[in-house]
Amino acid sequence: LSVVFFIMPTHQVVITLGSNHRQQYDRLQQAVKQLQQYLQITAVTPPLLTSPFGCSSTDFLNQMILGTTDDDYPLLLAKTKLTEQMLGRHQYIDTPTLIDIDIDIMLFDRKRYHEKDWERDYIQKLYQDLMQQQ
Repeated sequence: LSVVFFIMPTHQVVITLGSNHRQQYDRLQQAVKQLQQYLQITAVTPPLLTSPFGCSSTDFLNQMILGTTDDDYPLLLAKTKLTEQMLGRHQYIDTPTLIDIDIDIMLFDRKRYHEKDWERDYIQKLYQDLMQQQ
């Protein structure tokens, strides 16, 4: 009789959160709490108030999270989109200027996503703040 153990690969991820509508700070806190159900969160930046980019709207509150997951990228992406919906984001209701919650996977292992966002000053600041917590 032999026992075989399967070790699930663990992936390091960086996720950004953003909101500019209805109780922004509470939305970010709720998102972090929901993400903890499928991420081992190792660092969270303080929220950062930023001016809107490419649209006319109220300021955004943004935050960045570092964590690990056993999920592959497609599954993690599906979970983050479901979390957005659970926290009030619905494509048919949201307008381009009012976002209840936005959750983006910026880095999965060493692969970067949302390349244009990485060029934005606030993303660079949040990432620097996140890495200083390591």
